[in-house]
Amino acid sequence: MKPSKTFFLFLAVLLGLVPLSCDLFCHDSCGCGKLTPTRNFVIDTMKAEITANNQAAEPGQKYSVNDLVIRIWVYEVTHASAINQLSGFSFISSAFACDPIPPGSEHYLKHIKLITNQSLSWKGMKFQTGEEVTELFRVAGFQSDPSFEFLYQYRFNFLGYESLLIRVKDFPLEETDFDVTLSLTLSDDRDFVFEDLKFRVN
Repeated sequence: MKPSKTFFLFLAVLLGLVPLSCDLFCHDSCGCGKLTPTRNFVIDTMKAEITANNQAAEPGQKYSVNDLVIRIWVYEVTHASAINQLSGFSFISSAFACDPIPPGSEHYLKHIKLITNQSLSWKGMKFQTGEEVTELFRVAGFQSDPSFEFLYQYRFNFLGYESLLIRVKDFPLEETDFDVTLSLTLSDDRDFVFEDLKFRVN
């Protein structure tokens, strides 16, 4: 007994309606086909804050070096867009089993500089107002505690949860107050400046 035309029609409709994780021709984000190209964005504004134990730090309160970080994150962008899905064999869009690659910043981080806004004594070193103190800080949030050189090809991701974290490199000999201005320069030579970043470490 030969299958009826109605059966084949029903089967075709069913294939079109059922979401496929890898599509019949493997147009997916799972790795068995070509990845959909991402569309990068341009950073318009960024914000910064002092946090301790994942909360806003209290002004004047002293914190351990391990607990306190300067958090910088992307706030506004232009040309941010979602990934365009590849059209597969299905009559409706396929449901991908893997997340697509998120868009990234068009311009990478080129330089970081921290300037002290007051006289500062740190482990035998003396810094006057306006002097650079970048050497006293490092990247936070990585096991290897990398230097800023690690970041100079880093692209900010507009993921909502991803931030750049910076902290004091070493423990002080005594309780120390910081008042710094931090500037980030992107590869298109735009500067993002954050002033009056004040905190106390011990």
